[in-house]
Amino acid sequence: MKQFRLVITRSKQTNTKKDAISRAINNNKQTSTPEGSLHPVDNIFGMRPIDYTIRPPICNSPPPPPPRPGMRKYIFPMSLVVFAAITGYFYVNNKNDNIEFWLAMQNGEAVDVDGDDDEDEDGDE
Repeated sequence: MKQFRLVITRSKQTNTKKDAISRAINNNKQTSTPEGSLHPVDNIFGMRPIDYTIRPPICNSPPPPPPRPGMRKYIFPMSLVVFAAITGYFYVNNKNDNIEFWLAMQNGEAVDVDGDDDEDEDGDE
């Protein structure tokens, strides 16, 4: 049985990529260090480390928006109050038609259940 070996060969393309990267790193190191700088730049992007002794400028916040004219400023709060009042009313007064049936079931009373739901209709049929 033959054993297969993976042979890795370096092509000219990979060598040229590595050469280009190393040239770019060396070029950045040489061009990004100014003449009077004490700290050489070791970053490939040519950026200096952050100097925390210099305070950054802080922009002023924009002024608030002008007040809304007339009734427009009261519409949203009033709609919230009306919505909360209606929701609270229906939450507290939730006495639907089946409340007597369920109260009777919980108390164990005999519930009169007739199979005829058509009491309203005429009995002609």
